[in-house]
Amino acid sequence: MKKFNYVLLFAALFGSISLTTKAQTGIDTLKQGNLTLGKIKMNNQKVSENPLFVYPNPASKTIDIRLNVQDNKGYYLEIYDNLGMRILFQVWNGKMLDVSSLSPGVYLLRLHKEQESYTQKLIIER
Repeated sequence: MKKFNYVLLFAALFGSISLTTKAQTGIDTLKQGNLTLGKIKMNNQKVSENPLFVYPNPASKTIDIRLNVQDNKGYYLEIYDNLGMRILFQVWNGKMLDVSSLSPGVYLLRLHKEQESYTQKLIIER
């Protein structure tokens, strides 16, 4: 499970990748899907849109984080660096976030609660 999470992290940071999985249904079948930033596609069908908006992006001092879902309460905010190390973890308050302490680079911003998780690439420039 941990290895798969790293694959998703790098896909979100650096663009899209292709995933190949095998499912057993009496006869081995091979299913392919594409994972792209903001959208997940399986067998050429759009499964979900990413309702997470981060702006400005690229950012230098502060960012505004918007989550377009019915109930946006109770989410946790995480930021990961390009090595997959979590550098920020806090309860998301729905307000602006100060990112002035982050070094310039590419990060992964994640909002999650229970079974829901939304990610977005964050670029810090100065």
